[in-house]
Amino acid sequence: MPNVHKRFKSPYWVCQYLSADGRWLKRSTKLTDRKEATAWCQALQDAQDKIGRGSASEAQLRAIIGETMAKITGQDLSTPTVREWFTQWLDSRKWANAPATLLKYSGAIDAFLRFLGPKADGRLESVSQRDVINFRNLLHEQGKAPNTVNQFVSKVVAAPFRSAFQQGMILHNPLAGLRKLADRGKKRKQAFSIQDVRALLAAADDDWKGAILAGYTTGMRLSDVANLTWENIDLDAEVIAFDQAKTQSHTIIGLHPDFRAWLDTRSKEPRAALFPSLSGCRTSGLRGLSKRFSAIMRKAGIESQIIRERKGEGRSVYAKTFHSFRHSAASHVFTGKVVEESVKRITGHGRGQSHKHYLHVDLDAIKAASSLIPRI
Repeated sequence: MPNVHKRFKSPYWVCQYLSADGRWLKRSTKLTDRKEATAWCQALQDAQDKIGRGSASEAQLRAIIGETMAKITGQDLSTPTVREWFTQWLDSRKWANAPATLLKYSGAIDAFLRFLGPKADGRLESVSQRDVINFRNLLHEQGKAPNTVNQFVSKVVAAPFRSAFQQGMILHNPLAGLRKLADRGKKRKQAFSIQDVRALLAAADDDWKGAILAGYTTGMRLSDVANLTWENIDLDAEVIAFDQAKTQSHTIIGLHPDFRAWLDTRSKEPRAALFPSLSGCRTSGLRGLSKRFSAIMRKAGIESQIIRERKGEGRSVYAKTFHSFRHSAASHVFTGKVVEESVKRITGHGRGQSHKHYLHVDLDAIKAASSLIPRI
């Protein structure tokens, strides 16, 4: 018969039971109430007895554990499916992350559930590390960059499993010990040269001229540039203040003299878009802003090599796009030997709450960083 006892100075009861192979084993119940510990110990012995008789099925063992948990805690043992648990986890992040981040999480989770197929409606603990590795390999074969694959797997997919393991819902985390993909020989995006920017300006219409100057002098993303309004511009303080669509972080960037000169040629209507023909447009798609900018590049005679070719559901990535302005702004500031914090003020990059401190007290440094970007 199983029994419980306490070790010296330990508050927990220890269960002594007979294993299916005939050995007497001891295991801490992690319970301080003797009645609850006895029930737990008896359940463990019942499970071993069934295994010893060769009559134990997984469903029967889970039923024994579930019934015991119900007696001890008053709650049924929760055994959600992969889809149920991932949906629940995503819902828990609803007010903890920015909308753009949630969209990224949702996309990664949807891709993982589609990959699992019928297994997505099976038990959470049925997912193995091999499943995760196969999913990772598929993403890589589709042409996604190693960094993107690692974001999908090691950050997004890993989080629900880590939470389930911490709550004791699964005995093993399938991502434990899984190393990230190495980024070998990565071809990187290129920055625009001063000559490139001049050629782009010569090939662009008025709205795109302003957008190109904004991108070159601030390093802002295309969607953020396209949706700028006069409310974002403070000509007296000589700064641009806006919320980044991707990160929802409030960012202040100094007005560069070249962009300021373009702004001075425009009528200043409150709440009006700086670039009416670009405002509200999608960045992707056949008629998106990215395609329209590519057409300007071709007109300007600027070639852009493919650094990652489209495969399957992936997309081709080019060495030079509007995003290259982010590299241009940062590279010029680095050339000027400015500390990394100043670079973050140009590109809007940063973690935690660091931006919220200097945005209010260091406008001179912010504007000084922008002034290091060469004039066109």
